[in-house]
Amino acid sequence: MKVYTFFVSSVLATSLFFSCSSEPKKSEEEKVEKQDSSSKAEVVKTDKSLVGEWVLDRIDSKVTDIALNFIFKENGEFTSIGNSETVNGAFTLSEDGKKVTLKSKKGEDLWSIVEQTDSILDISVTDKEGKITQYTFKK
Repeated sequence: MKVYTFFVSSVLATSLFFSCSSEPKKSEEEKVEKQDSSSKAEVVKTDKSLVGEWVLDRIDSKVTDIALNFIFKENGEFTSIGNSETVNGAFTLSEDGKKVTLKSKKGEDLWSIVEQTDSILDISVTDKEGKITQYTFKK
């Protein structure tokens, strides 16, 4: 079980921080200025709903005991706290609210938001080999 947990932790850390090398889009503030007031309220709501602490609950719909938390702050910074490592960086949310770009000293990562509610964040991450893994976080 320890070997399995270590393997899954390694795969998770690798896929979360090294899976994508695309360029981030313009900041939310620049895009919001060009939109009307009704869509501005929608973008702000989506951005603020990501803010908070998210705890990893499932990987590919299977309950996991891997300790991994992400803390997203309103100023665009995040902290990832894993078993033996803490990573700080910056995040941006795409204009449509469906992609999150994470940048840190470990690299850049792109998450696709599958579902997001006030208490659940489902994301999918595609690694360099094209394997898609779904992670479920709870607030």
